[in-house]
Amino acid sequence: MTEILNVTRDCDGQFQITDQRGNVVEGPFDTNAAAWSALDRIDHERMPGRPGSNKKVLWGKPEKPAKRNGKKAGRRLAGCDQWPLPSSIQPASASSGIISSALSALPLK
Repeated sequence: MTEILNVTRDCDGQFQITDQRGNVVEGPFDTNAAAWSALDRIDHERMPGRPGSNKKVLWGKPEKPAKRNGKKAGRRLAGCDQWPLPSSIQPASASSGIISSALSALPLK
């Protein structure tokens, strides 16, 4: 059953947590923030836990989480294709002296 709780202000100016009928569940609190943090605490206490599964894997092997270093290395390699090489590493253009003379001496097919 779902229980609805509210933060309300009483006649003294303090805050309290009430249910749908107006009954005080917890309080009084001096500040609104204190009342809401208490409401969060109550919510987490009453939340039913999710039961874990003890079943074995029926076929194959259970998947292991990927190693963190492997992901980083893959991203680094993938990133190299996207960025241009620095000018010091760029291949020489065909207009440079030695390469252009060597290319002009080659027969064209």
